[in-house]
Amino acid sequence: MKQKIEYIEINKLHLWSENPRDPTNNEATDFEIISRALKNDHEKWNLDKLLNKMGSHYDFSELPTVVQNKNDYIVYDGNRRVAIIKILQNQSLYQSIMGSFFLPNNMEYFLNLNKIPCNVCDKETALDNIERKHVETGSWSALERDYFLYRHRGKSKSDFLIINESTHIIENNKKMNQDFVKNEVLKKDNLNKLGFSVKNNQLVSVYDTNNAKKILDSIVDIVNKEVISTRKNRGNPFEAIKELQTGIEKQITRYSEKEDKGPVRDVTYSSIDNMKKCRKTRRTKKEDILFGETLTLIPGKTNDLYLAIDEIYKGVQNNLIYPIIGMSLRLLLEVAAREHFEKENNRKIVSSDINIYDNFIKKAKKEMAQGLLNLSVITQNWLNANENIEGLLAKYAHGEIAYDKDNILHLSYCVADILKYYFSKK
Repeated sequence: MKQKIEYIEINKLHLWSENPRDPTNNEATDFEIISRALKNDHEKWNLDKLLNKMGSHYDFSELPTVVQNKNDYIVYDGNRRVAIIKILQNQSLYQSIMGSFFLPNNMEYFLNLNKIPCNVCDKETALDNIERKHVETGSWSALERDYFLYRHRGKSKSDFLIINESTHIIENNKKMNQDFVKNEVLKKDNLNKLGFSVKNNQLVSVYDTNNAKKILDSIVDIVNKEVISTRKNRGNPFEAIKELQTGIEKQITRYSEKEDKGPVRDVTYSSIDNMKKCRKTRRTKKEDILFGETLTLIPGKTNDLYLAIDEIYKGVQNNLIYPIIGMSLRLLLEVAAREHFEKENNRKIVSSDINIYDNFIKKAKKEMAQGLLNLSVITQNWLNANENIEGLLAKYAHGEIAYDKDNILHLSYCVADILKYYFSKK
C-alpha cells in the first residue's frame, strides 16, 4: 500500500472519466467532463452548492485522492473540488457559469492557485479508500454504489444496474435511485409479478414495447407520488399501481418464460424531475429581446428608465452596447426600489433612508417566492437560492466581470419579472 502527500500542479490533475457519479468514455477530456457536468449538473455534481460552501478559499483539510499516470495524475476522489478550480481558471468554462453560480469574491486567490496538496496512492489503495468513504458509509446513491462495485471491484452486475441500463428510469428520476426501491420495489419477485425478469444481463418482459413502457412509467409514478414508500404499500408495487386507477393494472400479468417477448428495447424515458421543472417555466423567450418581452408598466420613473434602456438597446445593434445595458440593469432596480418604497410609505426617500436597494431585493425575493407565478427559469433559480442575481448585477455595475451578451439578457429576464410584479398595469 502506497500513500504520500504531494503538492500537485492543477494542470497535471485530470478528472476521473469513470467516476461513478457520472461515468463517461475513457478518452473524455477535463473540458468535456466539466462541460457535461455543467449541462447536466442537477443532482449529480451540485457544483453550485460546493462553490458556495468553498467561499473565498480552497479548503486543504480534505485532500483529493489521486493516482499517478506517467507525468499526470487521475483524481479518483475529489473530482468536484478540482473541477471548481479548473472552471474558475478556464475562461470558456468560467463564462459558461456566469449567471448560474454564486461566484467567489476573491477570484484572484483561485486564479493564482497553481498547486494543491493531494493524497497520491496506487490504484488499489485509491479504490479501497473510495469504497470505505462512499460505499460503506452510504454517501453514494444505490446506483452509484452498484456501478462502482461492478466496474471497479469485480462484483456481478446487479439487477438494479441492469434495469437502469435497459430503461434509464433510475438515473433519470431521482426518487427511483433509493435503496428501498432497489431492495423492495424492484426486487426479483416483484419484477416477476409485474411481468418482468432479468435474464442474461438484460431486462425482459411478457409485453410489447408500448405496454412495457406504460407499466414501467407506472412504477416511476408510484415512487414519485409516494403511493409506495417505506410506510405505505411497502414492498407491494402492484397494489400501489392499482391505487393510481389508470387501468394499466388490468394489463399486468405475471412473468413466465413461455410468454417472454424478449429484452425491453427501444424505450426512452425522459426525466420526470426535468418535466416538472419545465411545466413551471413560461414559453422560451426570443434570444435577442431585452427583458424577454415588451413590458407594460404603470407611469413613473421606473417606466421611463425602462423605456429609455430598451430604446437604446434597440437602436444600437452592436456589442458595444452590452456594458451600458449591464450597468443599467442595476440602476433600473435601484430606481424601482425608491419608487416602490415612496409609494408604499407615502413620502419621499431622504438621505437618512439606508439600504433601499438591498431591502427592495430582499422583499421581492420573499414576496415573489410565496406565489405561483409565471417566471423565467433564471428568476426561479434566484428564488430557490441557486443564482446570485444581485451579486452579478453589482459586478456588471462596477465593471468587475466581462460583459457577456447571453448572461446580460438572462439577467434582464429576472429584472423584468421583478418590475412586472411591482409595476405592471393591472
